[in-house]
Amino acid sequence: MKINRVLTILFLFCMFSSFEIDSAHSDYMAGYTGVGISGTKGVFPKLDRNGNTGIAFANIQNYPATVTLTAYQDDGDRVATVVNILAPCEKVVGSPENIFAQAIPAATYIKYSSDREIVGFQINTSEEGMMLDALPGIHSGGSTLYFPHVASDGNWETEICMINSGDGSISGELRAYTDSGQEVAVIPVVLTSNVRREITVGDEFPNPGSIKYIIFSSDSSSICGYLKFYIDCDCRVAIPAASEINSGDIYISHIASDENWWTGISIVNITSSSRVLTIEFDNGMTRSRSIEPYEHQAFTVRDLFGGVIQPNINSAVIKNASGIVGLELFGSMENSGKNYLSGVLLSEKATTNIYYPHIASDSLWWTGIVAYNPSTSPCNLTITPFGSDGTLLPSQRITLGAKEKYIGTVRQLNFHAEAAWLRIEGTSPISGFELFGINPNSVDDDQDGYTESQGDCNDHDRTVYPGALEICGDGIDQDCDGADKPCPIDGTQDYFPLSVGNRWVYTPSYGKKGDRVDSIIGTETIGSVETCIWNRQEAPDDNYNEKRWLAKNDDYLQVYKYRSNDITDAVIPSQPWVMLTFSPALGETWTANIDLGRLNLRITYYVEAINESINVLAGNFRNCLKIRNLSEISESGVTEYDYKEMFYAPGVGPVLYYSYRDNWNTLSFKQELRSYTILLSNNRQ
Repeated sequence: MKINRVLTILFLFCMFSSFEIDSAHSDYMAGYTGVGISGTKGVFPKLDRNGNTGIAFANIQNYPATVTLTAYQDDGDRVATVVNILAPCEKVVGSPENIFAQAIPAATYIKYSSDREIVGFQINTSEEGMMLDALPGIHSGGSTLYFPHVASDGNWETEICMINSGDGSISGELRAYTDSGQEVAVIPVVLTSNVRREITVGDEFPNPGSIKYIIFSSDSSSICGYLKFYIDCDCRVAIPAASEINSGDIYISHIASDENWWTGISIVNITSSSRVLTIEFDNGMTRSRSIEPYEHQAFTVRDLFGGVIQPNINSAVIKNASGIVGLELFGSMENSGKNYLSGVLLSEKATTNIYYPHIASDSLWWTGIVAYNPSTSPCNLTITPFGSDGTLLPSQRITLGAKEKYIGTVRQLNFHAEAAWLRIEGTSPISGFELFGINPNSVDDDQDGYTESQGDCNDHDRTVYPGALEICGDGIDQDCDGADKPCPIDGTQDYFPLSVGNRWVYTPSYGKKGDRVDSIIGTETIGSVETCIWNRQEAPDDNYNEKRWLAKNDDYLQVYKYRSNDITDAVIPSQPWVMLTFSPALGETWTANIDLGRLNLRITYYVEAINESINVLAGNFRNCLKIRNLSEISESGVTEYDYKEMFYAPGVGPVLYYSYRDNWNTLSFKQELRSYTILLSNNRQ
């Protein structure tokens, strides 16, 4: 499956309601359960129109399957239908547009039906490719949906979704509760046939910060849904809504609590009776936890042990869990060097057949497999991979001891290279799930076109990559050749590179309504001198544009032609004026007198510093040139004064502007370089 990924790593401390999460950033992992996901009907519940979506489904039977997929809008209107004939054990994978063989921009979800049992899943990425979440094909299973964990606290947000997958209308109520089970709000909901309702908790509920779980009760069993937790532009995880209350022991098939991973548990007691839960871990340790009627609790595994990590714990069973719904989250610690977050519902379900409908294992993706034997007796497993065309590939047979786990990446478990999906059969019921992740060193985190595996020596700085423009003397190895470039010993610097395509973006714009963008947009010969046309465009609402035709020799940058909002007809001064010197001396000064027709402009330049260190959004720059200039603008006998300070970085150009009034006493505005593109400098006469 091809999903464009452009990831940027952001490290911050997340507080996910009662979970203290050390790292869940630039979320490179997604997962879902493999238990109970097969069927002849289902829903891929979200086509991410602010990002990318991929879907996969496999025929799990030894007979051809006819699979019908129908894409819908939120309002229930049908967008498109496609029919796929799958050979025995064949798999289909791709974007919705590829599968439907047409663009379906209005569609928000897909329903599928088949004359054979199939399994499916979907994976979504955010618009900038920073984050992953995954869901199995979800099914209708009851008239009530449980969303057992909600976080809407100004940092985290929760999205819940309900879909009426049937032909009749559904009426119901969303009820939101606090940790203690106190009702916060009730929202009536009516869903006509095939309608999808997506709700952001912080937008539609009062007092969202107090809400810890939500229940949707309806009059139909045609309802299905999911919940998603996220921090904008940082991390997210999606989990199916629970449609059943557990009536027995709950299996936690995977726990990771060490220096690299954390595991969190969220549970709700749906009953009117108190419960004392006993959590039996696979290493023989136990912990008890009381939960009151309708109470919600969230905790990490290490919380159960006084905040101490538990590297010897791998799985658990929650005893006396009748009436409990919940979910499990797991993610990477900040010091692990990874950026993973995922989760699954907590369930009592176990089965003798688990399906893993997609395998991706290459330089970018990895797939993790977990199968857990919750029994006190051994269980024999048969692991059978299939090719995408349904070809049966060599199987493996192993024995799992009591409470033992089969776990690893596809590569570690030595599956056949052509394996596209997987079935695990047990001689007794088992549980498990599947994870997908991105290899961090194969991701272009800073969007500069290079990954760490391709030689990027700082994948958090988009100005640093193999072959980048090297800035001398700034202490940074921009081109990743192992060392910073020394500056020329004669002191001559190029403080204003000129080449068509060079671009500088400053923020904020003059009126603070957007970005200012400067660029070299072309060339023009004036007399015998080839000039580069420098164009300054403030944000559209500021409505200011200025052009200067620039050329330079070994010593100076000069202006040969000028145009602005005030000078609508471009003016060629009688003499080009010196705008910048490339061999500045501290204290050096010069004056330019420019006749601009109805305006007369006199600019006095003063070199105030030649080795400034400047820190702006675009980076840290050393050996910067600081120039003050006083502009005297005269028209019809009236003179106005403009006071500016400008900082120029070698090999980059202007990085910082200050504008003052009242004889340098009052700052009017500041513009700092946010990003830039510099091609090879030319136009030296």
